[in-house]
This record gives sequence, C-alpha cells and structure tokens, in this order.
Amino acid sequence: MGELHPKEATPRRKFDSDFKSDAVKLVEIGNRSIKQVVEELGISEATLNNWVYNDRRAKKASGETTPDLIEENLWNYSPNAKRNSAYLCSFHHS
Repeated sequence: MGELHPKEATPRRKFDSDFKSDAVKLVEIGNRSIKQVVEELGISEATLNNWVYNDRRAKKASGETTPDLIEENLWNYSPNAKRNSAYLCSFHHS
C-alpha cells in the first residue's frame, strides 16, 4: 500500500488594504454576489465574507450608512419591514 503523506500546507497569501477594499466594493456597489467576486479574484469565499462583515461593522460603528445598514435598521425597528423588504431591495440592488 502507498505511504500516506501529510497534506502540504498552502502558503498563506497576504492582501493589502486596497485589494480588500476594492473586493468589498465589488460586492457592495458592484452589484455582484460574493460567489462571483471570489471566482473573479481567486480568493476564498470565507475570506471575502470576513472582509465584507468587517467593513459593514466598521461603517456601522462610525455611523456611516449603507443600503444594507439602512435595511438592517428598518428590520430591527419597523413592524412592517417584512412586508416592505422587497420594495426596499429594489432600490439598492438596481
């Protein structure tokens, strides 16, 4: 039987802040899904999800608003948010 070899570790890639920011912008304002962007850039979905999450968290902490944060706030405070969500999505996804 063949000898089992431990999986060789893939070298960890480093990305500068401009690359991360541009990747997040492709998702946020480029009207592309995370899946589309990771395929285009050759990065993992988990990595881009982390970058998008961290960007949104930073914007929320600084008081900056984005369509996603506006919608999130409406979901939290409006009893009619579920009924209006399709209407709201039509504005920031067009």
